[in-house]
Amino acid sequence: MLGAALKGVWHNVFDLIPDAKAKCPTCLDLGAGQRIRSRPREDVLELPTGTHVSAFVQSSQRTGCPYCALIVEGIKAQAAHWIENDARLNRVCFPIGRGVKIDGPVLDSNLTFYAPKGSVPPWPALGTFPRVASHSGSPESVGRIQTWLRSCIQSHPECKSAEIFPLPKRVVYVGSNSLTDPPRLYEAGSVERTPYAALSHCWGLDQTFRTVTATLESMTLSFDLEAMPKTYRDAISLARLLSIKYIWIDSLCIIQDSAQDWEIEAAKMCDVYANAQLTIGAACAAGDKEGFLGPRPTSTKVLNFPLKSDCAQPSAIEVRYEVKHNRGHPLFFRAWVLQERLFSRRMVYFEREELVWECKHYRTCECSGLDNYRNTDWGDERPIASLARYLDNRKNDEVVYGWWKYYVLDEYNGLALTFGKDKLPALSGLAARVMRVTGDTYLAGLWAKDLALGLLWNSRQPSATALESPENPARFAVRRTPNRATAVYRGPTWSWASIDGPISHPMRPDPDEELHLQVHMHVIEAVCTPAGLDPTGAVKDGWLKVKCPVLRAKIVLKYGLKGEVIYRLQFTDEFQHIELRWDQYESPLRFKPDVPLVADMESVEGAENTARKKGVYRAEASDPVEGIGTVDDVEVKLVLIATQLFPEEKRYNRECLVLGPSKRNEPHTYERVAAWDYYNTQGKRDYWEYTLEEELVIV
Repeated sequence: MLGAALKGVWHNVFDLIPDAKAKCPTCLDLGAGQRIRSRPREDVLELPTGTHVSAFVQSSQRTGCPYCALIVEGIKAQAAHWIENDARLNRVCFPIGRGVKIDGPVLDSNLTFYAPKGSVPPWPALGTFPRVASHSGSPESVGRIQTWLRSCIQSHPECKSAEIFPLPKRVVYVGSNSLTDPPRLYEAGSVERTPYAALSHCWGLDQTFRTVTATLESMTLSFDLEAMPKTYRDAISLARLLSIKYIWIDSLCIIQDSAQDWEIEAAKMCDVYANAQLTIGAACAAGDKEGFLGPRPTSTKVLNFPLKSDCAQPSAIEVRYEVKHNRGHPLFFRAWVLQERLFSRRMVYFEREELVWECKHYRTCECSGLDNYRNTDWGDERPIASLARYLDNRKNDEVVYGWWKYYVLDEYNGLALTFGKDKLPALSGLAARVMRVTGDTYLAGLWAKDLALGLLWNSRQPSATALESPENPARFAVRRTPNRATAVYRGPTWSWASIDGPISHPMRPDPDEELHLQVHMHVIEAVCTPAGLDPTGAVKDGWLKVKCPVLRAKIVLKYGLKGEVIYRLQFTDEFQHIELRWDQYESPLRFKPDVPLVADMESVEGAENTARKKGVYRAEASDPVEGIGTVDDVEVKLVLIATQLFPEEKRYNRECLVLGPSKRNEPHTYERVAAWDYYNTQGKRDYWEYTLEEELVIV
């Protein structure tokens, strides 16, 4: 009834609003005279850039402008220091139906004025917004989650399912507030079916409350709630409020000091999240001691607007800091969380400022700023929808491989792991799913049928790394040290798992775009030996035996204006006639190694304190930085993997690997040190025209 009445009111108001000239030259009446039907939604009315707060103060006092007074009252309520400092505002605008927006003097200090949803705003162009609760555990917040969950189960065709899946091997029974019904660890039967929730969280560096062999029996009796971290207490409280009887928490439901139990249960982790009715994401907590239920850092303030609406209804306007829709929360920097997000049927994230909901149908939030958010780019696709689009509803295996490289790996390798040994295990559930879908062989993070393109990953400098310690006030830090190879074996050098740091892949097409590709590498043998029971988990050895065109070159070091090392290739005299196209001012002979390189030195027989360079290898964390300069004039091998053709542009790209002799000292055995690519114009002479193929082993 109320909705129908308001709809009628709005229809009449739209027709009655005049396209009148603003009475106040200072604030332009906050766009109150905008005629809804005569201005496109994208046409934003705004004040001159750099307006000072004092202009609104003086106008409200001098002319009694109620709109200027509204601005002043809102700033007093949320940012009084702007008035004290007469802040210069970066922008004041009135987009139709989206409130009044004020961009403050510093980044991320923006205010939004609006009418609460369900009310009639004083002027129609102002628009209405849902209220953001001041406490993430309030009845209002819990009610919103219940509404989202109910709507998703009942109304979303992509999400609704009548199937209730079996419980995991162990779950946490949430109990009740009664002392006789405490929460405890519950070992479920193999066919027991009932809805349950799952927790996605950051452990932190000081995690002591966990299930180990010695505490397993006592955990099945009851938990010591006083010793339990706040994140766990919050998750149990929320599950009770949502009438969900069980919740799965990894550190409690997997025996942490049992390698066998950990390997078996970790391999099932993706099924655990896929079968959960709801995944709770403790996005704002850098560690389990912090929790996720509590007061929000900013709250909404209610203002008394002196003018009545055109419908003679009492006017109510609220002002709040604009919610920042970004991914700068600790949870989103944790590598394990990626596959948890991908497999979950639906998730609710507890961010610092609001709740965010995500399912296969859409993404939304408390402030409604993310309503109907959809993006089909590889990297910006919503994780849950991404899995459905590229894996469950795939057109062909090439689409799956593209999604794996351009979304999963590029995203995953920029995330943080507490233990480097988890590099492959933290993605094993997703790899197992791709293996079932494609029937392909998994090779330490790459796929046999897509091996040529999978080998062409590039190392890139990291931007920010999550520090999971809750004691660190900064939470995040820019890691300025370059990527490094791992001292402990995690995979062959041709696998991205062998280095620490983010990567990217070349030849990044649109998901439906066809590549014009010529593959030059012939794979004779590809082997990876699992380190345990999981075929998609950690590996203990791996190699490729291939036949492909091979060139020899030397590394020549140059130095930039800031002293940075620049790696370039130098060919023998027979190639001096080759002229490649330059990419603006960058030489096509320049390459970027996977990690900084160090020369492999050997003593010269009969010469005291003399050594010579016999090869090059990737630097580990323990290698001194000053050793990097020793790779000048070291010989490497270049192998041609593939050529990408651009017929319309009459050019092509060559994609190659740079190899150095393996430290295993086995004949014809090499290690990857870099990827190298360049492009050239069709018809020009090229390095690879007269090269011969060789058989070699890459380890």
